[in-house]
Amino acid sequence: YSLSFTLMIIVLSILFSCDDDDMQDIKRPILLPGDTTLGIAQGMRNNIDWTASGYAVKIDSINEVYAINFETFNEFGHRRENLTLSNIRLQTSPFELVDDPELGKVDVFYSTVGADGDSLEDVYVMKDGSTNQFSILEVDSIQQIIKGGFEINFKIRNQNDKVNQNNPDEIRFESILYSVKYK
Repeated sequence: YSLSFTLMIIVLSILFSCDDDDMQDIKRPILLPGDTTLGIAQGMRNNIDWTASGYAVKIDSINEVYAINFETFNEFGHRRENLTLSNIRLQTSPFELVDDPELGKVDVFYSTVGADGDSLEDVYVMKDGSTNQFSILEVDSIQQIIKGGFEINFKIRNQNDKVNQNNPDEIRFESILYSVKYK
């Protein structure tokens, strides 16, 4: 009886002595796609397979302009990444990308998300001198689906304001193919 009681005390001591600070050693966050009913994007993020859920939303009814949003989540369902491309017209062609809204160009915003998925963490901007491209390859107006691809290279907006030191200074999305529903 005393041996099993002693073992139980040892096991419980080990379990309850774990500190949240030990979790800071994990360098790569868990990134899961979430619900892909409205869309999906797949490819490589910093040379690792990446899958995100996606959706398109109309942001200007008069001019038929859309935004496409891609998100990843952790194992608890908390948002971890947000990639938004906006000012998109539904036409098959490559688009020029910019960090700030500009007429006729697709605006790009990427950030990591912290806490329980509701606080902005680190904000990234497109890396100068690198290949940044976004295209629509197909618009199915009957099933209301947009398909295409993109490659975008980001760098942390301001190294001094970096919130999560485990986030990389640069993020490269490559060979991303997406399919999203729109209304």
